[in-house]
Amino acid sequence: MKEKNCIQPITGPCFDFFDENEKQYRKTVFIVPIKIKKLEDGSLGISYACSRGEQCHDPYCRYAYANKSKIKALVKLSHEEE
Repeated sequence: MKEKNCIQPITGPCFDFFDENEKQYRKTVFIVPIKIKKLEDGSLGISYACSRGEQCHDPYCRYAYANKSKIKALVKLSHEEE
């Protein structure tokens, strides 16, 4: 019997939403699949995004876009110092 995949968005609370002033809020978010790719082994690779990812400044959140450029700059600086 083949396993069926149910790929769908989920919603829930985010307790670590930070605005541009680093003030923390509780927000409702949707985590949605944005890219689905069949891998060589037959499994699926799924990339997800958060509905508030573009506005969030949480440095530890994988979905927060706002800090991506800051993180890349820090990584580049750390490599330049080596």
